[in-house]
Amino acid sequence: MSNRLPILQELAFRLRMVHGVDVSGCHPAPACLGEGAQGGGGGADELAGEHPACDGAGRWYWEMWAKLVRTATGGAPYHGALYGPEICETLLDLLSLYTSSPSLLAYLALSLGLPALTASDLSQTYARVTDSPLIPLYVYVRTLIDTLGQFPARIPISLAEPLCKLALLANQAFSSPMLGPLPAVPNPLLAPAASPLPLIQPFVILLTSLSAQPGPGPAPTAAPELLLHTLSLLQADHQIPALSQSEKSQILQAVEASSVFAQRFSIAHKGLVRVQQLIRMQEAGEGGLWGGMGVGVGDVMGAMVFAGAAGAGQVQTPGAERDKLAPSLPLMSLLLSSMVEHRATPFGAGSQTASLSLLQLLQPDPSSALAEQPQSSYSSLLQASISLISLHPYPTPTTSSAGGSGPSADDPPTHASAVLWRGFILGRLPSLLSSLPLTPEGKEALEQALEGVFKDWRRELDSCNPPSGPGQGFGSSDSVDEESKPPSFRIDLLRSLVSAELLSEEAATRLCPSFSKQDSPLSIEAAENMCTPEEYIEDRLSGASAEDALAFLTRMEGDWRAHKLLAQWFLDRFSGRGGEVELDQLSAACRLLYSHPLALELFSLWNPVHALVHTASEFLASFDFDAVNDPQSALGLYGEVVLFCQFALMKYKLTFPDDPDAPDPPWAALLTTSRPHPLRDLSSEEKSLLARWLKALFSPNEGIDDPMLRATDPAMLLRLTTTFFDQAILARSLDVIDSETLHNGVGYFLSGLLSWTLVGIVQYLAAEAERQGPYSSLHFEILQMILVSESCPKPVLAVTGASVLRLLTNTRLVNAMQAGGVNVQGMRDVVNKALCTTEDPFTDHNYRHTLPAWSDNCQSAVREAFTQAQMNKVTTLEVDRYLDILRPREFVDILWDACLSGASMGAMDGCRIVTAFLLSGLRSPTSPPLLPYFLLVFVPSLLSDLDRQSPQQSNATMDTLVTIIVSACHLSFQLERSFLKIADGAPLSIELRSRLQPRIWLNALLDRLELSLGSASRLLSKRLHVVLND
Repeated sequence: MSNRLPILQELAFRLRMVHGVDVSGCHPAPACLGEGAQGGGGGADELAGEHPACDGAGRWYWEMWAKLVRTATGGAPYHGALYGPEICETLLDLLSLYTSSPSLLAYLALSLGLPALTASDLSQTYARVTDSPLIPLYVYVRTLIDTLGQFPARIPISLAEPLCKLALLANQAFSSPMLGPLPAVPNPLLAPAASPLPLIQPFVILLTSLSAQPGPGPAPTAAPELLLHTLSLLQADHQIPALSQSEKSQILQAVEASSVFAQRFSIAHKGLVRVQQLIRMQEAGEGGLWGGMGVGVGDVMGAMVFAGAAGAGQVQTPGAERDKLAPSLPLMSLLLSSMVEHRATPFGAGSQTASLSLLQLLQPDPSSALAEQPQSSYSSLLQASISLISLHPYPTPTTSSAGGSGPSADDPPTHASAVLWRGFILGRLPSLLSSLPLTPEGKEALEQALEGVFKDWRRELDSCNPPSGPGQGFGSSDSVDEESKPPSFRIDLLRSLVSAELLSEEAATRLCPSFSKQDSPLSIEAAENMCTPEEYIEDRLSGASAEDALAFLTRMEGDWRAHKLLAQWFLDRFSGRGGEVELDQLSAACRLLYSHPLALELFSLWNPVHALVHTASEFLASFDFDAVNDPQSALGLYGEVVLFCQFALMKYKLTFPDDPDAPDPPWAALLTTSRPHPLRDLSSEEKSLLARWLKALFSPNEGIDDPMLRATDPAMLLRLTTTFFDQAILARSLDVIDSETLHNGVGYFLSGLLSWTLVGIVQYLAAEAERQGPYSSLHFEILQMILVSESCPKPVLAVTGASVLRLLTNTRLVNAMQAGGVNVQGMRDVVNKALCTTEDPFTDHNYRHTLPAWSDNCQSAVREAFTQAQMNKVTTLEVDRYLDILRPREFVDILWDACLSGASMGAMDGCRIVTAFLLSGLRSPTSPPLLPYFLLVFVPSLLSDLDRQSPQQSNATMDTLVTIIVSACHLSFQLERSFLKIADGAPLSIELRSRLQPRIWLNALLDRLELSLGSASRLLSKRLHVVLND
């Protein structure tokens, strides 16, 4: 509502002034509206004082309302297509706040060109009072259906019947000659040349919600009748061919989901099935015109009455059948997204054990008698994989990239996500699947699933093709000619499955006659140089310059078959290939990992990043500087390893487990130090080192020599660097040293010798500048000197960027920045370039939004995920992003409110899938586990609230609660069983044991329920015991 706030406030003010009804959008006044509803406010009664059929009174009220609206919009020339959506959404928003106010329904009727109507007047037909309504009918229909057709709806679903009836009355008033001469400019249900097909999905959601509404009264008739009127305007001969394949798939999935209301709204369901048939006919090349719907809209009334009588029993939801099958498309997409999103954690794609355990969900349930379960599982897996790649396409090639050999480090994040997802789907995922036992029946099921996907998902597969422009779409290894070759993604998908021995070459050829088993680009280059791919990688990464090595990685980033070999090369460098790790080799590998934008990302798909950091930290702690010949060069190489550890810890939010068998490396605490130490807390050795280094750095005639470096412990040096700067700034503020001496000392830290210590220094300077405010000009001066220098390492900017941006956007420090001559925009540009982000706080994830904004964003994201899952579409939700800001209680409250809304609208299947995965899913170790909190904290407080409600009110909530608990625990049971199976008797890690204990949490809940005296607790205990025993 925020983008309509000015006009909403103006309209609310004028409605209050003219009619005495307070409908303020920001500060609702139900009391005033209640008076208006009873006649005390005057708004509704004044508008409906005359019978609405009276043309004279209706015309007068319409002119008064039109004048009011035009005054609220500024008095400019009024255009219905321009201002109509604003007026319509404003009135619908107000109606959602004040559902009992007849005034607002009357204002909607007036805006549509009808007399001022109330809910009791909707059973008749009326002549229009104007030929130029304030809200064109097609605007009203589109806005209304979009508002009602989502989970949960923005306005109460009980208002759907009168609001849809208004649309039918307006359509009748503007199209029936019996109600007056037709207007010169028609007012149709759809905009000129518009298609009704985009409205099918929200219509299906709306009718699904209506079918789930209990009640002894007659079934709603206005919404299905409005659907049929809308579908009758379809021009199939050119509107269906204009659809993309993804749009067709969405419509077909919506039609399949409409089976939930097939009994209650049978005529509307037949109309949707007719659309499905026409789309299938068009795909088969049969063509044909729309002609008649095969359903007369005049028959809808009797059909709805009959359906209402026949539908008094239980309505079966799509989830009832989907539950019996293997993982669905939404669950599989959530699973794959979690593996990639948390790839560097112990539960992501980089962990072989965790990945195989998650993919165990593909295995058919031994107790299931459904023979199609393996094929269904693989179909869901393939469809989710294709959909996720479609969500992360390559950026459109531009002419600027034509001259280069490939994407550069400055490419937008879309390229990185496209390469990452293709590397996972084509490289890592088949490798994981090949590690699972696959029977001949399983291979046959995979082949059948592929055949079905290749047949039914042709457009989706085409959308996965990389663009053909120069510098884009690496990794496409097709060699067939342009006329006969299939889309490259089809070929690469088949090659990935064949190379993983999941599919035979004969089966791949049957599926795609143009298939050929061709070598990868890496293998071709290696053969041209008369060596193996492993030897070629060693030569290009070890024997070439840093620039050539980065260029090679860029060429190989899209070759999904090279990723495993590249990851193994880096792993060998850190492990020393069975011998001791060499400093120069390790530092070169670290430099490549943090310098190339995708090297570490692709490595994280194949191996755990925390293992690299752990190995590097142990190397840092054990390295002997006394054994090196050139301490200055050795310290610079040593710093490369430190920078890599700092970069990896920040990028993936890694933490070292509190496990007695795997203690923290000695360097773990030093890698993020940013606090200066008081001199009184330093040991004598540290004070001596501090004095020597301060004299060497900030004295005109001193310098850093080799004996001083040999006598310095790098760990102690890293710990004290912030203290160096703290003492130097203090000396400059007391005029002990001058500015030139201070700048010369800072210059040492911009050289390769000490630049690896800058992370803690920058964080210290930013924190002190924010703390001291007007007295921080020196901190700003030094911070700017460091950040804008070309010698500042990129990992430093990446690690400290969020702190710097937070400082630069602090309005309280504007004067201090200006006094210090700070180039704020220049510093922002440098940091944003390093972070690959924009300066917009609402799009940059490094900014911390206000809590209400994050709550609203989270609510919208959860609602969208529920809707996608209910429609059996690909579903994603970045839970950790919200849990970084919101407390578990706030997130669970949002989740539960959305579940209740979805359940009341018949969308329980989507709610169940998403909520079960969110509660039981494995995420980042820094993210709090939600299942124990939900069972042991949230549920008891909810039961206390249910005890204060009547049984009729609490029954629906109890049904939803039981469904969520059982689904979440069942999925957690499955995950626990999968991890135990893969572990094969080995104990699970602490992280797993803390998140996979559904029996412990459920038993603890049941124990609490047994001790509780509340009726809701006893009922929940009884129902859970019944379900668990079954």
